[in-house]
Amino acid sequence: DGTSGSAGSAGSAGSAGTTGSAGSTGSAGSAGSAGSSGSAGSSGTSGADGSDGDSYQTTSSTELTIGTGSKSLTVGTGLAYSIAQTVLIAYDASNTMEGSVTSYTTGTGALVVNVTTVTGSGTQSSWDVNLAGASGGDGTSGSAGSAGSSGTTGTSGSSGSTGSAGSSGSAGTSGEDGTSGSAGSAGSSGSTGSAGSAGSAGSSGTSGTDGTDGNTGSQGPPGTSGSAGSAGSTGSSGSTGSAGSTGSAGSTGSTGSAGSTGSAGSSGTSGTDGTDGTSGTDGTDGGAGFDYRNLATTSYIVTSPSNYALAHPDGTSLGSSNPTIRIKAEQTVCFNLEGVSASHPFAIRSASGDANDYNTGLVHFDGTSTYVTGASAQDKTSGYLFWTPPQALGGTTYK
Repeated sequence: DGTSGSAGSAGSAGSAGTTGSAGSTGSAGSAGSAGSSGSAGSSGTSGADGSDGDSYQTTSSTELTIGTGSKSLTVGTGLAYSIAQTVLIAYDASNTMEGSVTSYTTGTGALVVNVTTVTGSGTQSSWDVNLAGASGGDGTSGSAGSAGSSGTTGTSGSSGSTGSAGSSGSAGTSGEDGTSGSAGSAGSSGSTGSAGSAGSAGSSGTSGTDGTDGNTGSQGPPGTSGSAGSAGSTGSSGSTGSAGSTGSAGSTGSTGSAGSTGSAGSSGTSGTDGTDGTSGTDGTDGGAGFDYRNLATTSYIVTSPSNYALAHPDGTSLGSSNPTIRIKAEQTVCFNLEGVSASHPFAIRSASGDANDYNTGLVHFDGTSTYVTGASAQDKTSGYLFWTPPQALGGTTYK
């Protein structure tokens, strides 16, 4: 037999289709803006003013002559003067009167003062009037204003909306199937052997070899895979909303005004005088006798035609009757009484009247040999009266 033809080669496989690209991611939603801050609270109210203190300082245009005794003058109205307060009436530093209030009418300003101490002299009609005591302390301060209420808190900003999801990418198309390989061609038929000659039967001829099979067609290569679609880009973040502006602070409440100055405190009363020590007994006279005139630091000649008149030892007069003299404490003064009349004896007193005799520190010498002390030395019309005022003596004394 003729040999078979070789088989045809297989057709190559078709390439795979490409994968579709992924859809892009949707962008994120923008953030909501921050809420605005609340407004500041209003300021607290101011504290109340302190109450006014008592008032005493004033002036007067009443014409007055400087001297002791009752003085009536017109001052300011609505002042706080009361009976027995000590008042200073001054024209200037060298011309003043001081005494206690007898009466004061607040509606008219009529003031009556019993003057006990004076400096200077003369008649004036422009006076400064005030209490004689030291100034009082400051008045209490006004109460502090209440604190302002807090401002309301601002509302929070609304949250930003969520961004929409990106759409999914479309699926890639499937690759086409590869084409089948073509069938191998059929082998050609072997040629027919020639017929043997007849003769003897010859040996059988050998069988012809089978023709070789045709080659199988090669398999077509696999189709290439479609490329993966690229990932969609991430959407950009939304921008942050700007912060709300801060509310302005409330203004500070004004400070309450300071209270007015308190009234001057009244002067404390003077302490009572200590009791007088008992007088020592007089020593016995030695020899020619002791003369107190040797102790006197100052000496005055006293006469009393109607009122007392004083003169220096050389006869120089101290001026008008009943003159004012100043004596230093604990120094001895001698009053020569040789010119005092029997109807007007001489005495030392703290005020007018026999009941006001001041007996401390008194010694009387009759000019020859007799000395008496204390009350026994008062109301003499001759001799010498020696007076040594004690350190604690204060105020004005009268002859």
